[in-house]
Amino acid sequence: MSRLHRHRTEIEDADNPRPVYPGNSFNPPRPLFPALFRGFGRRCPACGSGRLFSRYLKVAPLCEHCGEVLHHARPDDAPAYFVMLIIGHVAVSLALALEETAAPPVWLTLLASMSVACVLTFALLPPVKGAIIALQWTLWMHGFDPHDQEEHTQPGLETSPRVGRTTTPREPDRAVAASGAWPS
Repeated sequence: MSRLHRHRTEIEDADNPRPVYPGNSFNPPRPLFPALFRGFGRRCPACGSGRLFSRYLKVAPLCEHCGEVLHHARPDDAPAYFVMLIIGHVAVSLALALEETAAPPVWLTLLASMSVACVLTFALLPPVKGAIIALQWTLWMHGFDPHDQEEHTQPGLETSPRVGRTTTPREPDRAVAASGAWPS
């Protein structure tokens, strides 16, 4: 009997009615590539129909189509790092190609490469952030794991460090307030 099989049997025999899956013990595997493509298209990683963002980069609190809760996604700085990696290669390649072929003045090379970098930054940030959120959803990371011990709070509620109690922001998101997800 293999070590993995022994471990799986011990968990199943420990009065635990939940099934055990390889890798992440209590959660079934989710499809990676369909979720990544949905996230890159700024759609809900679960259904592919609902919008992932309520604004340019603000994650929607939940999918309006399937109801998947999305407010706890934490892509942090990863989208910015990946976009910088991509755009750095594109902008430097453009500047080198422009210098080799046309040899324009330096200011024109900088203007062209910086313009392309700015446009690509604004174009790539939402899809890359969506793909990172879809990856987190697929791997049951952060708040997407129902068995996780992290505290799940409602969207827009913050804990005040001085008082130690939950407070609401001054202007709630109208869509969230209308849906009844949090008190007005």
